[in-house]
Amino acid sequence: MTAYIIRRLWQMLPTMLGVVLLVFILFNWVGGDPAYVLAGKISNQEQIDNIRRQLGVDQPYYVQLGIFLKQIVTADFGACRRRSPCSCRSSSSRR
Repeated sequence: MTAYIIRRLWQMLPTMLGVVLLVFILFNWVGGDPAYVLAGKISNQEQIDNIRRQLGVDQPYYVQLGIFLKQIVTADFGACRRRSPCSCRSSSSRR
């Protein structure tokens, strides 16, 4: 039974890697440039370049993939939109 569980876990790794690569490719291909969205309608090229640098979008794809994998492994999904002292990872439905 232990050998079966270990084998199934080992088989899960390529599947998870495939899903991560598919999501990364779709985000980059379909998502467009997030700098334009974050900069707003009234922005200049310097602001857009600064946002691209902060997000790491100006880096090569392999560096972006490394950052993406690191964020998945460390469960770092970005900053909170809510500016409260509680953690972003806590459930917002508990009140």
